[in-house]
Amino acid sequence: MEDVQVINTENRDGQTKCPQCGSSRVHYDIEKRKLVCEYCQNTFEYQKIKDKKIASHLKGNVVGLASQKIDPKASGLVTLKCDGCGAEIVVNTEETLNVKCHWCGSDLSINHQVDNGMVPDEILPFILTREQAFDKIYQFSKDQLTFSTDEFRQNLKPENIHGVFFPYLLLDVKAHGHFKGFGEHTVKTYYGDDNESNRYDVDRFHVEREFNLAIEDLTMESNSTRIDKFDKTQWNNVIDAVSPFDTYNGIQFNANYMRGYTSEKRDLNISELEEKADYEVKDIARHRINETLKHYDRGVRWDYEGIQYTGKQWLSAYLPVWLYSCYDKKGVIHYIAVNGRTGETVGTIPFDRKKLSLTILFSFLGALLVIACFLGLMLLFPSFVTILLFIISLIAGFGVSVFLLILFIVEDIKFSHFKWIRHHYETETLCNLDYIDQIDEKTEFISKTYKSALEKNNNHKLYGEYVKVNKNPEE
Repeated sequence: MEDVQVINTENRDGQTKCPQCGSSRVHYDIEKRKLVCEYCQNTFEYQKIKDKKIASHLKGNVVGLASQKIDPKASGLVTLKCDGCGAEIVVNTEETLNVKCHWCGSDLSINHQVDNGMVPDEILPFILTREQAFDKIYQFSKDQLTFSTDEFRQNLKPENIHGVFFPYLLLDVKAHGHFKGFGEHTVKTYYGDDNESNRYDVDRFHVEREFNLAIEDLTMESNSTRIDKFDKTQWNNVIDAVSPFDTYNGIQFNANYMRGYTSEKRDLNISELEEKADYEVKDIARHRINETLKHYDRGVRWDYEGIQYTGKQWLSAYLPVWLYSCYDKKGVIHYIAVNGRTGETVGTIPFDRKKLSLTILFSFLGALLVIACFLGLMLLFPSFVTILLFIISLIAGFGVSVFLLILFIVEDIKFSHFKWIRHHYETETLCNLDYIDQIDEKTEFISKTYKSALEKNNNHKLYGEYVKVNKNPEE
């Protein structure tokens, strides 16, 4: 980027002295939501980034000092590689050397250091305690504990829930947009014997929308492992789905807020995320415009989507997540994640299919045994009562088996559903859109078409979600 304005967010060692007594022995109290001096017990808050721009006031390119190209030697923090699962965990070795991997629980060794990514410009401190996070996770999983794996249930304890700071790049945008295309509205429907034989009278319109756009804190994962939503061995979308965060409450980075927590390193530069960001900005604009397109019940096809940036601002940030993880029998890691600010809880639970299958089998055999007993009783002592008992046992016995079978199917459906959960950035990102011009001109009447929707309509499409991002080792 040319003519870049750099915001000075330097506080590389994270040392903050108490303003009352000058002591550097300071820690973050999650219940008070403030920094506390361990010497005089004075409480105080850390500062926001002074020169951070509001999106609507942006002009040109702005980046935080720590958001520039990653310098492995710029941080006093250390990244350790886990021998158990290969994850790379950022820790402050001045605080402790006894750290467990928040993914698999293995002890991390100081002898397995790797290059560390630059520390962030901002940090968003935890406000949910470990106990509150445990309650959220327990409430989320309690209905499925019966048929979860033994390891999942046995390890579901507060001490096995880890507070993790995940690295993101936050993008603010000020832009001018101009979209052109056409839309269709149903005038009349001629119903046939089935939906395929229905016919439609349709009005077609030339559609344009011109607008100014201001986006605040579009969150982009900046760890190449976590951003990969297509990795079938991990549930990265679970981490993504606990968004959005209240990033407007972010403060200038200070390592004191990380005491007792681990973090993951940032290994993606702005240049590697710009293409994905551009697509997501267009996604946000496209979906916000839909509120003016309700007349077009057959959809709108945009043939031109122009976004001209007048200002961009990139800041790197650590965002807080409570995490409980567990392997299933196939070696896939399952997560339950809790947003450390809002309490939003999303996750997958390793499902013991063998246990549920055996339960269904034995309940079915038990039902057959009970039915056989009542059948024998009815044949030996035929009466209205024994016939009624036989009918009740028949209904109850097979009812239990069918219920468990349905439960099995429902669990499979739930499990599949988690593959599609995501952060709906196109609607959940803070955005202000001001319309300059709206054009809706009728251009054509189409009589009795068999097509039930406009071909290739794209006003509800997402493109940024599917842009694959790879770390460039040459940068």
